This record gives sequence, C-alpha cells and structure tokens, in this order.
Amino acid sequence: MVLPDAPQDLWAVDFLAEALNISTIWKTPTGWDGPNMDIALGAPADAD
Repeated sequence: MVLPDAPQDLWAVDFLAEALNISTIWKTPTGWDGPNMDIALGAPADAD
C-alpha cells in the first residue's frame, strides 16, 4: 500500500503487515519511508 504521507498511527502499519501480509510505504519530504521500502522500490528480496 502506498500512502501520500506518513500514517498517523504507526501501529496500523504493523497490523497490516502481520494480519493481512500487506507492506506499506509512504512519501516523505526527502523520498520514501516504511518497512521493506527498499524492496518496494525495486531491490531484490532476500531468499528465505
């Protein structure tokens, strides 16, 4: 999920990730932020 700004409640980001397996990133004044932001922007995922 891509947000235009940082979420007001960061617990919601964790909830989406754990309950629904949804990653969330958001726009910042200097770029992007959020868990797994590097993967969302094209970096390869680590093989498990």
